[in-house]
Amino acid sequence: MLLTLTAFVALFVIVFLGLPIAFAMGLVGAVGYAIVINSKVAVAMIGQIAYDTVVTYEFSVLPLFYPVVTKLGYDPIWFGIVVVVAIEISLITPPIGLNVYMLKSIIPDVRATTIFRGVAPFIAADVVRLAVFVLAPAIVLFLPRLLT
Repeated sequence: MLLTLTAFVALFVIVFLGLPIAFAMGLVGAVGYAIVINSKVAVAMIGQIAYDTVVTYEFSVLPLFYPVVTKLGYDPIWFGIVVVVAIEISLITPPIGLNVYMLKSIIPDVRATTIFRGVAPFIAADVVRLAVFVLAPAIVLFLPRLLT
């Protein structure tokens, strides 16, 4: 809770100072996929150390990368889906695999290391899925484009 509150206050200061726009303007010249990959690395790093991963990312990192990604011409729906997939990966990877520890609390007889070994194939599959989504945005945007 304190981490979320701190991230919210920091975000307010960052937005008040206009840093997201300055950040976006400074990075527009960079290669598009480099920006997307850097945002995913930020998700992974926050997921490894933060207890409240989703809220922390939404309040601290997403406001910085969203203007950059939209300024580079990427679809916001695609970026949102890629962010959600990256957050899902961070919730099952060690050392702070929040979902793994939730499962451990439901099944106390099974060791956490056994559960982490059991989710390893799912981590690999999610990383492949994330790579496919980043490299082929048309797959992600197929259904949303049907609705418009």
